[in-house]
Amino acid sequence: MRKYRTAKGLTMNELAGLCDVELGAISTVERGKVNCTISTAYAISNALNISIDKLLEE
Repeated sequence: MRKYRTAKGLTMNELAGLCDVELGAISTVERGKVNCTISTAYAISNALNISIDKLLEE
């Protein structure tokens, strides 16, 4: 997730705002500490303009 976020020039805080989730949620998912819900994965993939498959493959 980090490589797609940084490629878009987004901070974690900006991505959280686009996804309407807490910054902590983005941070823990990005670091692989927790799994996210399907709805959060969908919001992240939409914000990053990638498919959920692409988001989850790494």
